Amino acid sequence: MSIRKRLGTTPRRGAAATSRRHRAAAWLLGVCVTIGVLVGCAEGTSRDAERGKAQDAQRTSVVSDMQATYSASVLQQGTPPPTAEP
Repeated sequence: MSIRKRLGTTPRRGAAATSRRHRAAAWLLGVCVTIGVLVGCAEGTSRDAERGKAQDAQRTSVVSDMQATYSASVLQQGTPPPTAEP
């Protein structure tokens, strides 16, 4: 014999109307976000992409210039003079 009671669901009063409103608001928000993402991704054409590629190809690389400058400054210092040990 078990002393445990069976679990049963008890409906909350007034929860149905609130949950319907919340569900409708969440659904509407989800639809708006989905439409916004699709509109944002659909902006531009393949011509715009090709034009952007051409502009990027014409630009010089700033990173490679910085790396070359840093490497030159490190190499120009040379080997440090030897220190005498006591």
